[in-house]
Amino acid sequence: MTEQGCPVCGLESAQVTRERLLNFSVSCHQCGEFLIPADALQNAKSGRQDERWRVSAWIRQMQPDVLTSDLLDQARQCRPPRLQQRARRLLSALAANADAKYTVVFEEGDQYKQYLAIGWCRDDEELRFLIDQVMHVEYQWIGQVQESQFMGSMVPLDSCSLSAKGLLEIESTPGGDSKIGFCAMWFDETLTPFYREVIEPGVRACGYDSLLLKDKEHNNNIDDEIIASIRSAKFVIAEMTGHRGGVYFEAGFAHGLGLPVIYMLRDDDQEDIHFDVRQQNFILWPSDPAKWPEARKKLENRIRATLGQGPLDPHRT
Repeated sequence: MTEQGCPVCGLESAQVTRERLLNFSVSCHQCGEFLIPADALQNAKSGRQDERWRVSAWIRQMQPDVLTSDLLDQARQCRPPRLQQRARRLLSALAANADAKYTVVFEEGDQYKQYLAIGWCRDDEELRFLIDQVMHVEYQWIGQVQESQFMGSMVPLDSCSLSAKGLLEIESTPGGDSKIGFCAMWFDETLTPFYREVIEPGVRACGYDSLLLKDKEHNNNIDDEIIASIRSAKFVIAEMTGHRGGVYFEAGFAHGLGLPVIYMLRDDDQEDIHFDVRQQNFILWPSDPAKWPEARKKLENRIRATLGQGPLDPHRT
């Protein structure tokens, strides 16, 4: 069974299809694609009109696997990002859809509505303001804006072109909408059980994917792969046990990019910690595996306190 109309933003061209286990699949130009249980579907439909744009933007940014009622409540309580963050997200989206000359054409229809949610815009006029006044005039990330001859429900602009300054800005922005927590740690087999039982499930429980480089298939030089993986991460967990120089480098590189770094250390290895990071708030964990659940809980609390609950389903396979 398929019905029209997005339960979140109300876009009439969206399709809602009933799936198994009382879940519904939503495909919307503005909100994106997601699954939503029946109770959350009714919850979304009953939401206030003046908060729909914010919920839609939150879904676009977080991209949850399943939009539950709890996540809906979280979306309604969220605050929009700062104007510069909104502009940067929109810049990345425009670059992804640009042609070989870095020009984006806004075609008639609802496809351009994705930019409303990406830029956290209430309506077409705010989208026009963000592209023309903020990104074109103020930041000069947009080199040219072609005004549309239509107004109202039509496309707010005909086209825009990204400038060299805008392309360089994209390259300098780390993290973005990544769902990855990169783990920097000593590749010693004695630490593997701790990673498997504490770090990996702890990151997953918080709605993110944990990346340990030795688990990743790649053909690149290992140093290049480390740098590329950190650049694509949302945050970094620096497990400092063993005090390997590579882990110190990876934590410092993440700091330089402006990424959050969460430090961990086995509690019997504190004497040799380097003075440069002694002031950091370490999560100390015991060598006794029977006490690891407490360490995992501390890690989950730190991730949520730093970044909030991520968008991925903690029970995904």
